[in-house]
Amino acid sequence: MKSRTITKDSEAKIADRLTVLLGLAGLLKDGAFGAVTERQGQALQEMLQTSEELRGLLLPLFTNPESTPLGRNP
Repeated sequence: MKSRTITKDSEAKIADRLTVLLGLAGLLKDGAFGAVTERQGQALQEMLQTSEELRGLLLPLFTNPESTPLGRNP
């Protein structure tokens, strides 16, 4: 199995993109771009919840890389 590493630059890019996804989904859910139906709101809430779960899964990879198979390059 080929070893993979996470660089600081990669961490920043992942965090930035996840932040954008969370922010846009939140704005949509809040009606910033127009009215949202109940069904659309539920879908957006699911997106927000799943994004938060993904952030929770990724955070340990960034804060404790020695405990993962990905490792980290300084």
